[in-house]
Amino acid sequence: MAAMAAMEEVSRPPEEADRPDCRLEAPVAVAHPAIHHRWTEVSFVHWPFRPEVVRPLLPSGLEPDTFEGAAWVGLVPFHLDIRPALLPALPWLSHFEEMNVRTYVRTGSGDTGVWFVSLDAARLLAVAIARSILGLNYCWSKMAFTRTGDVVTYSVARRWPGRTRPAG
Repeated sequence: MAAMAAMEEVSRPPEEADRPDCRLEAPVAVAHPAIHHRWTEVSFVHWPFRPEVVRPLLPSGLEPDTFEGAAWVGLVPFHLDIRPALLPALPWLSHFEEMNVRTYVRTGSGDTGVWFVSLDAARLLAVAIARSILGLNYCWSKMAFTRTGDVVTYSVARRWPGRTRPAG
């Protein structure tokens, strides 16, 4: 399974645009979800790069999607709450930090998506499931976050399998 996710444009109504507690509804209702998950303490930090710098990180058939001439690479750390749809959350196992490094891509036919250059999670079992069942290139990392007022600090140190090639 490739580590590319289709992007859907979802926007908040103007009256809710500045509400940090506003939750967006899924654009399509899912009749029988397999997994429930929620991201909290999430940050989206992006840097512009020349497309030719990002291109070697992508598999054949994908090109950097650009904005104002730049390919954007994002660092997205967050706390994940996850559980199977029909089960309660499990202490410790259902709550952990995750981080991805991503870039935005376009196929030859013009479809757009997200390519995950790196996927890290703080729970070894979650990493094992993602790697073996879903075919995703997750890495097990020691991760933590702290909050002091409005400042959230993240830390990450890769445990296994060390340096990897981009996902996919």
